[in-house]
Amino acid sequence: GYIDTPINQDMKSRPFVIPPDDGARRIADLVERGVYRSAVPAWPWNAIGWVMRRVPDVLWARLGGAAHRSTGR
Repeated sequence: GYIDTPINQDMKSRPFVIPPDDGARRIADLVERGVYRSAVPAWPWNAIGWVMRRVPDVLWARLGGAAHRSTGR
């Protein structure tokens, strides 16, 4: 996810951006609970990641090819 910091403030899109103090609190909580893999904010990024890990590589390749064709690259 996106935590509102100077490194990403000029990005065109920062979906579900959260303030730094909230992001730090969430990350610290995950570390203290021993969570191996997560995203901040967890919703919806963990759900999106779960879906993305299950999409076959061949489909990602086709989607990537379609994106390049639509931009003329």
